[in-house]
Amino acid sequence: MKRPLPLLPTLLPLLLPGAAPRAAAPPAAPPAGAPAAATRLSGTVRDAAGWPLPGVNVFLKTTFDGASTDSLGRFAFRTGHAAGVLPLVATSVGYEPLETPVALGAGPVALPNLRLRAGRAALGDVVVTAGAFEAGDARRGAALTPLDVVTTAGALGDATGALNALPGTARNPESGQLFVRGGAAAETKTYLDTTFRAPLRRGWGLNTGLALSRDDNAVRPDSRAVRDLEQSAVARLVLTNDSAATWFNLKVGTELLAQRYRQTYQAGPAAAVRRLGFDERRAAAFAESELVLSRRLAGRAGPRGEYSGLRGRASLAPRAALAYQTGGHSQLTAAWGEFYQTPANDLLRFGAPLGFERAQHLLFGFFSAPRACAPCGPSSTARTTPASPPTTPPTPTAPAPTRTVAAATPRASTCSGATAPPCPTSTTG
Repeated sequence: MKRPLPLLPTLLPLLLPGAAPRAAAPPAAPPAGAPAAATRLSGTVRDAAGWPLPGVNVFLKTTFDGASTDSLGRFAFRTGHAAGVLPLVATSVGYEPLETPVALGAGPVALPNLRLRAGRAALGDVVVTAGAFEAGDARRGAALTPLDVVTTAGALGDATGALNALPGTARNPESGQLFVRGGAAAETKTYLDTTFRAPLRRGWGLNTGLALSRDDNAVRPDSRAVRDLEQSAVARLVLTNDSAATWFNLKVGTELLAQRYRQTYQAGPAAAVRRLGFDERRAAAFAESELVLSRRLAGRAGPRGEYSGLRGRASLAPRAALAYQTGGHSQLTAAWGEFYQTPANDLLRFGAPLGFERAQHLLFGFFSAPRACAPCGPSSTARTTPASPPTTPPTPTAPAPTRTVAAATPRASTCSGATAPPCPTSTTG
């Protein structure tokens, strides 16, 4: 049986007077200040080879909304941020940060294939070891703390005695002067310094120092008398920024030197005193950067400029060094640089117009760290190493399988000259 159509509600406004049809009311607007609808964000983070990355921090920039990836590289979280475009940031130690713009307020956001690139400044990578080519010349000097002076064997608490115990130093038995790394005694200077360090803004740091030196030598071999008096002050200011970028840092600085040298010579008690000497004002500026070009290649480069007021001349010394990691325990290094040095006091005291002493260095080297030898006698060791990955990335549906392999590894014994018996090694991945 057919049901009658519901005509009564339709005809009732026409039959009753004053019952005019009413328009449908519009939907109620949300009250002012109500939070926006939550947006769900999900996805997977992988490395450049397609392997899932666990423990990656994923969050919306300028907010506290985010999550960390699980063992399969997956993440999911909700945010109540207003509709619009906002960067999604993914960070992990050893990888370059990734920012991906996402649109909020238009429904769920799915990002199934976020890729992180390996960071060029990861820990444990190649390190530039040709430190003698730094533009700031920080490696040209050795610093001793008061504790070093007291604890150095044979120094007896004397600063000069502690300097004599440093590697590469020797004392001339005739003049008693100190030779460092084969250089002349006039090239060696000892300073008492004071330093100050303070952090600045945007990753910059300030290092300053002031050093004073006074060397007074009076010699009377017979009736003659010779006295050398040298006084100098060195001020240094260095600005460093280790967070300028993920693959390089920056160091800039300046140095100021004020030096006064006086020599008096008297051939005999009744002879006239001959006086020689000079006053030097020298300024230097340098810039240096350490570059991490890849996980195996790193470099350091920078120029150093210097001006001498005594000679009225300037010099510019560029320097560079490279290091390439050939294996886990070895690397190749190459370094090139120009070095300038002021002439010795014995030449400058006569007032001759001398220029800088100049040297150009080119070095190549290979460094290899030997591995530790196994102890003598039978022993059992256990190692835990990751299993070799398959040729194709796994599908993120289940944890990677675990396999156990038992093997016998012969160990060489260095104490008896014979090979030690094999020891079982378990490898779990």
